[in-house]
Amino acid sequence: MINAPSESINKTLVQRLKVSYEGDPWHGKSIKAILQLSDAPLPMKVLELLNHMIAWRTYVSEILNGARYRIELNTPEDWPPVTQSQEDILNVLEQSQNELILAIDHFNGDEWYDLLGDTKYTCLDLVQGVIDHDIYHSGQLVQYIRREM
Repeated sequence: MINAPSESINKTLVQRLKVSYEGDPWHGKSIKAILQLSDAPLPMKVLELLNHMIAWRTYVSEILNGARYRIELNTPEDWPPVTQSQEDILNVLEQSQNELILAIDHFNGDEWYDLLGDTKYTCLDLVQGVIDHDIYHSGQLVQYIRREM
C-alpha cells in the first residue's frame, strides 16, 4: 500500500506504471521489451491477452475520469475478441498507457482512498491492480512468444 501525500501517490503510480510498461522492472522484462523478443508476428494468444490487458487499462482510466460501471469477468468486455491487426492492437496498447498516465496525473489525489460505489475497492486499489495485472500477464506473454521462437 502507498502511504504518502496525494500528489506523491499520483507520481508514484505513474512511475510504477511506466517501469512495468517500458522500464527496467525488478521482476524481469517490461511489457514493451517482451513484445520485442521476436521479429515474427505475435501469436493469437498474445493478441488476445493484449486485448484483455487493454480492456482493464481502459476501464481503470475511465473510472479515474468519473465513469461508473463494472466489467463482468469472462465476458467479451473482459476478453474482447481480436478483430484488429497486430499493429492496431499495439497502437491501442500504447494509447491505453498514455491515457492511464494522463488519468492518474489528473486524478484528485484526495480521493485515492474513497470506496467506489458499493464495492470494497478504492481508485488506488484499481490502479495498483492494473499494474499488478499487467505484471501477471507479462509472464504469460513471455511464455507464448518464446513458444513461437
